[in-house]
Amino acid sequence: MDQIYIPKNRIGLENGSYVIVKPITLKQKLKKTKPYFYDIQSIEPSKLKIIIELFETINALVDNENIIVIGSFLEKGFHFNDIDLILITDESYDIQKMLEDKFKTKIHVLVMSNEEFIKGLSSDPLYQVMISKCIARKRFVYKIKKEINYKLLDLHLLKSKLLFDNFDILTGNEKYALTRNMIAIYLFLKNKKLSKKIVDNEIKKNLDTDTEKIKQNLMNKHIFLKKYKKMYEKTFDVIMKGIKDKMTNRNKLIELFISNLANVVVHNILEKAIALEEIAEKYRKETLNSFTIAKRYREKINPVNSNLSDKDGDYIQSKITMKVRAELKNRIERGYTNIHLDLIDSEVEKMLREMKV
Repeated sequence: MDQIYIPKNRIGLENGSYVIVKPITLKQKLKKTKPYFYDIQSIEPSKLKIIIELFETINALVDNENIIVIGSFLEKGFHFNDIDLILITDESYDIQKMLEDKFKTKIHVLVMSNEEFIKGLSSDPLYQVMISKCIARKRFVYKIKKEINYKLLDLHLLKSKLLFDNFDILTGNEKYALTRNMIAIYLFLKNKKLSKKIVDNEIKKNLDTDTEKIKQNLMNKHIFLKKYKKMYEKTFDVIMKGIKDKMTNRNKLIELFISNLANVVVHNILEKAIALEEIAEKYRKETLNSFTIAKRYREKINPVNSNLSDKDGDYIQSKITMKVRAELKNRIERGYTNIHLDLIDSEVEKMLREMKV
């Protein structure tokens, strides 16, 4: 018996549909948009048709690197509130109203550059959760370096605190979103892999409640809030410890940066005071070594393409100047000659400019 295979995710041909099978000519073959599915086992044909029409409509209007559909629209059934999509482009576009008018449904468009998208994936756990299950216009593979910004995570976690005071007024889906936010942050802090399925399993494990019960508002309020509060405080404590440790580590990095850059300035000035080329060459080598190390510390303190705060800059400049002056005065007292202390300020400022302080 001959068989015909059709894709599981397709437009039309609902189960039980009657069809006519006949050959087509090459001219009848049309170039169609082929979406890429990520952790999507199946989707209703009518939804897939809408997604493809969205891709083709946006692609005709906007230069873009990719279009990615995420969120509740991809869940089984027709209980979604809107269609969420990410438009990755370097341009600024406002096409949301036009799409809503065309498709007669609420559409939320998040526009960002590829660089912004990668940064979000590296530092925001919810980005990783939402992108774990999606349909994209183009295939994508992102290699990201995880960055933990504790203050940003603290801000995100604060959203989940709303559930304490507003339990009775929030919908099930709103409670689920706040719970998912908290659990995703916790897993992110623990260096766990993130996906919607993993987060849902962790919700059940830690809150002893199925996610469907949360969405349908079927939890026991007292029991749920008790477990929720415990999990919130646990996550909050990890964040606070991270902020404290990072500040302590940052202060150490600043002091090490100051010591090495002060060493650079000292050797620059000593080099100018020495007549012998052989000794001057040794000073230059020492200067280069200290400068290279100082640069590494600078990169760890703050992104090298942005300046430090005025407060940090003033502190660093003051400490370097004091260290250099004390070191040079000590040498003068021990018999060094031709050392010009009036060079200190200009040399320090020069080094700070090079380091973008």
